Amino acid sequence: MHSKTSRKIIIIALALILALGSFALPALAAFDAANWAIPELEKAQAYGLIPDSLKDVDYKKPITRIEFAAVSVKLYENLSGKTASPVATNPFADTKDVEVLKAYNIGLTTGTSATAFSPNSLLTREQAATMLTRAIKAAYIPGWALASDDSYTLNFAQPAKFADDGKINAWAKQSVYYANAKGIILGTGNNMFSPAANAARQEALTIAVRMVEKLKGEAVDYTKGEAPTPTPTPTPAPPSGNSTLIGRWSYSSVSSWLGSGETWIDISTTDYSGTHFSDFEGWEFKSDGTFYNFYMTTGSQTAAHLNGISFYRGSYKVNGDEISFSNVEEKWLNFLSSSTSHSGSYDWKSISSFSNIILHGIDNEGRLGIGGVILTRPEWFYPA
Repeated sequence: MHSKTSRKIIIIALALILALGSFALPALAAFDAANWAIPELEKAQAYGLIPDSLKDVDYKKPITRIEFAAVSVKLYENLSGKTASPVATNPFADTKDVEVLKAYNIGLTTGTSATAFSPNSLLTREQAATMLTRAIKAAYIPGWALASDDSYTLNFAQPAKFADDGKINAWAKQSVYYANAKGIILGTGNNMFSPAANAARQEALTIAVRMVEKLKGEAVDYTKGEAPTPTPTPTPAPPSGNSTLIGRWSYSSVSSWLGSGETWIDISTTDYSGTHFSDFEGWEFKSDGTFYNFYMTTGSQTAAHLNGISFYRGSYKVNGDEISFSNVEEKWLNFLSSSTSHSGSYDWKSISSFSNIILHGIDNEGRLGIGGVILTRPEWFYPA
């Protein structure tokens, strides 16, 4: 009798285990991301910060404006406990995305012009810091609105300035240093912030996770005053077809290049084995509609590699306030200290995409603004 009762108990227990097994919690999704980012992405999933547009994607790739708008909305909803609603009248001609219209309605983002959002343009690090800081303001500062943002000052212990502070746009500085002071967003090495560098999807979601973990439910210390009267600034000369761009333009965060002040790279004449500088960029726009571009960095990522120069060439076209590219080829030169082998380098090859960039025009000092970077005419360069 005892034996039969024991068998019944065992059978019932096994049935319960099998039945309950069908109700087990779903496993976390597998992420195509760097090893360091996977725990952060698992948190982002748990916090509800990953929008549908960023599920089952390569998280190592740069994040676009439309993708980040969706992340910023998710962050706002997590922080505030409110559900965002889209703006009633869509001001943009280039997108009808609901998440973009929610972000615009909350005050998390604006367009790249009065009627354009540039949804597929890549997001920069300073833009990411700015949009996510706006999510904090919208969630925790009563009455805050983007239109009156200049009248709100965030109070925090000011961290040391980044070495490239001069490259951070004025509209982004408070957000960049606020996020840095709170441990939300860090530099890229060597006390550099790299404001114009593109943010990867995994980096953007990591920043959002840190905001939830460090700032959710915390009162924001701020001062509200009268909005300052805008200082009149010279209006940049409007772009007039390709003629605005013709010639060479460069930017370098170092005062000299290879000891002699050059600010132009011609890979056919120069060997940069073992050379390590950072944030060095150049463009050449030709009257025949072709372009040449190089971008060098150390300690941060470019062309999915570290410590080297990416070179690009192809065709370009000016469309209003945007430059589009086609038939683009890429070349990669890998830097190896004390070596001339350039292991990992590759010669020119076609690439499938090269993101459009915003053309800001030329200001009264003759500087060219494209893609959030100010370029000047190089005084020294190697013949092309």
